[in-house]
Amino acid sequence: MNKRTCFKSILNHVVGKIKIGGTILLVCAHKQDPYTRNDGVYKAIQVGANLHTDINLGYTKDNEGDNISERNSAWSEWTAIYWGWKNIKNVEYLGLCHYRRYLDAEINEETIEKLLNGKDMLVCDYYKATQYDVVSKGLISALSQEDYWLYIDTVLSIHPDAKEALLKYMYDSNTFVPYSIFVAKKKLYDEFCEFIFPVLFELEKRIKDHNYSRQRRIIGYYGEWSLGLFIAYRKLKVEKLNLVMSGKVIKTRYSWIRTFIGDIKRSVVTWLTHGRNPQTDFHIPQDIVTGFRNDGIKLKTLNTD
Repeated sequence: MNKRTCFKSILNHVVGKIKIGGTILLVCAHKQDPYTRNDGVYKAIQVGANLHTDINLGYTKDNEGDNISERNSAWSEWTAIYWGWKNIKNVEYLGLCHYRRYLDAEINEETIEKLLNGKDMLVCDYYKATQYDVVSKGLISALSQEDYWLYIDTVLSIHPDAKEALLKYMYDSNTFVPYSIFVAKKKLYDEFCEFIFPVLFELEKRIKDHNYSRQRRIIGYYGEWSLGLFIAYRKLKVEKLNLVMSGKVIKTRYSWIRTFIGDIKRSVVTWLTHGRNPQTDFHIPQDIVTGFRNDGIKLKTLNTD
């Protein structure tokens, strides 16, 4: 290596370590909307740009640089999250909002640390799936049993050490973090992406295509529900803020009676099913196992006996 090459290598290494600081909140948008912010720390990004080359919203596009823009129809906001992971460098805080959904706070470089209040992440206030006693039932009801079990099997095959957190999140909780809206240190943002994108890429290979338009967004849904899993897995402390949707503050309110009954129901069901001890393993229904065998789908980690 000559002196010139050596100097360039050292310079690139040093520059790569410099932290410029700052905060960016990506605002994913697929159409023009008066509520789309592209000012201050808010950076609008046009998602699905590779799928709609005839549309130009005037924003940064998710097909620039390292990207998965062509997956947007199934991945929704996750093409923007991926873009931020791979293309935004040297910022201190990074997060995601939607063109009509934001956190109810004035977020900027002066307020971000105060808003975090010593916590790891800003998130939208948790939703309680109060009509279901546990998260897993809500997820299965919204999507399908087969996809749910493939998701569980995929998470465990890639992150076997997440089993305890996955069990607790799916079977001992009825709350989840909605809309994939969050703000965190860029390092933690990257760690979340490193945790979940291998799961989503592998899940994409394993699930069957759905013909219903809502079900075609399957990867986006599993990404959304995975934010709560990552928070549980890493035991993160979060600061919950109300949602602002189309300019209106949406406060997460629940009937305390309904919530109380739901919590009692979950406790009773858990006790009747597993006794005093929490659930320690996943038990896939036999009809789902039979269906997988008929479809030639092999599970990697789950016990099918």
